[in-house]
Amino acid sequence: MLKILVHNLIKRGVCFWRRQRSNYVQSLSGKISLCSFLVIFFVLQISTVMLLLILVTVWNGHRASYNLAGNLHKEIINNVTNLLENYLRQPLLINQMNYNAVKLGLLDLSDLETIGRLFLKQSQIFDVSYINFANEAGEFVGAGITDKNNISIDIINRSHPQIIHEYAVDSEGNLGDIRRTYTYNYKTEYWYTQPIKAGKAIWSDIYVCDRITNALGISASYPIYDDNQKLIGVLGVDKAISDLSNFLQKLQVNQSEVVMIMERSGMLVASSSKSPSFEVVNGKAKRLAAVNSPDPLTQATARYLQKKLEHIHKIESHQHFNTELLGEQYFVNVSGWGENLGLDWVVVVATPESYLMAGVYAKLKIIVPVSLVAFMLAIQLAIKIARWLTAPIISVYKASLSVAYGNLDQKIPLKSIAPWIPNIRELDELAIAFNLMAAQLKIAFEAWLEMNQTLEKQVEERTAQLQRSRRQLIAHNQTLIELSKNKVLTQGDFLAAC
Repeated sequence: MLKILVHNLIKRGVCFWRRQRSNYVQSLSGKISLCSFLVIFFVLQISTVMLLLILVTVWNGHRASYNLAGNLHKEIINNVTNLLENYLRQPLLINQMNYNAVKLGLLDLSDLETIGRLFLKQSQIFDVSYINFANEAGEFVGAGITDKNNISIDIINRSHPQIIHEYAVDSEGNLGDIRRTYTYNYKTEYWYTQPIKAGKAIWSDIYVCDRITNALGISASYPIYDDNQKLIGVLGVDKAISDLSNFLQKLQVNQSEVVMIMERSGMLVASSSKSPSFEVVNGKAKRLAAVNSPDPLTQATARYLQKKLEHIHKIESHQHFNTELLGEQYFVNVSGWGENLGLDWVVVVATPESYLMAGVYAKLKIIVPVSLVAFMLAIQLAIKIARWLTAPIISVYKASLSVAYGNLDQKIPLKSIAPWIPNIRELDELAIAFNLMAAQLKIAFEAWLEMNQTLEKQVEERTAQLQRSRRQLIAHNQTLIELSKNKVLTQGDFLAAC
């Protein structure tokens, strides 16, 4: 009977556990499993590392591209500077040589033909466009390249003022036939008027030289004075600067880059773009402002500088900018040049960031796919690891549930989560603790059952003894009843009945 009572208690306990488990499961319906939590945790870690890797790559690439832009622009500006100094120092050198020859009496300024042959040789040796001399008496002599790339010596005599006689020349510079004559008033030209006004050797403003196929040119002029500071005449050397654009195109490292030289007034001197540095209005060449250049990048760069630097003439050293031009980020470098040669120009270099970041973008094209593959593999590995880690815990959970249902013969084996991974100490300790707990519960339950059986046996023995005593009492009672019926109760009979 006690055994039935124990089984009833266990059955009620199981029913109670089931109700509690049902309520517990309902309370967990909105919660996440440990395996899912571990997978999400690992994925977030991996995603964060990958994102940081890409961000660091882009950031370092941007810094590297900025440094590269600075070094590249510095190299380009140095090359442009060296070119300009070598290119424009020659006219100054020629004027100085001829001035010294005049002062030393080695050059007779009245012998125009000899001067013309000397100038022609110098123009061929130093690769300048034109060398000339003029005086206040109305005499002029010049030699070099004229229109249609012809070589000639041009002379204006006192007898024919303002009328140039253009002579054809042979290989030795000897005068040939007069090719043509035309009117020319040099006293209105920049190369003549400006140095007289300044009283020293100067550069003229850049002009469009009609006789050299509408090319841009600049003149280095040197006034000559006698000992009484009376003007003798003016030496001039014309140098075409249109070739500067060709050289700048060679310095151009990318088609989307622009290298240009401009005056501080904003007028364009030369540009690496294929667009001309001058414009033709009504059939006549005219200088062009950089902001009006037909090249979009040259125009956008000049407009930005005009807006960013309200006074370009304040630029002294290198200045760097990072701005958007034509919908794209550009590195812009501006540097002043020419002060030591009497010029005041600005060298500008604009390079697209995409060109400098091309290496970084190429790396990203490799890093991103590889990272995505690694990310997918990492997710698979995270799922595996989460399952490996939660499998022993789930085993403990299932074994605990079996114990709760009354099955105490539960034992969790000690094994690694994977064949190639050693046993995890904490999981082994958890399994050992559970096995000890289950064993102790089993021993206690068996001892409790044994005690119950002993108590049940004792109860049965006592019950049997009580039943025997009861039967004896019933028998005595029957005897007393019979004696009372016969009314022969005496003391002796009573004692005998008892």
